[in-house]
Amino acid sequence: MQVELIAATDDYVLLDVRTPAGATLPPHVASREDVVVLVLVGELEVTLAGVAQTLIAGQALALPRDVARTLRALTDLRLLCLATPADERFMNLVRPPLPDPEDLAVLLTAAGMVRLPAPRA
Repeated sequence: MQVELIAATDDYVLLDVRTPAGATLPPHVASREDVVVLVLVGELEVTLAGVAQTLIAGQALALPRDVARTLRALTDLRLLCLATPADERFMNLVRPPLPDPEDLAVLLTAAGMVRLPAPRA
């Protein structure tokens, strides 16, 4: 996954995210930020409050805080991610180099995000 910081203030952060097909952001709840994703290239499956939908290039979706979500790249994907507000804890998650997967759970918790158990098939 590649994440490029496009712009940031105390009010928001705008990210350019590129990720290969199959990459997943596991089930979680963000308690501090509202997020909008805009798919530029590819297809993104978003499960929001238990309802799955597929976004294609040109489509956007708001991901409100305190709502369970999962994101999965169905194809190679490029998207813009706008998060507001974006404090230092959030910035630590997206500032290169990206965190080691073993450190990610701790950083997510510090940024106000709680990982949820994966749904059973």
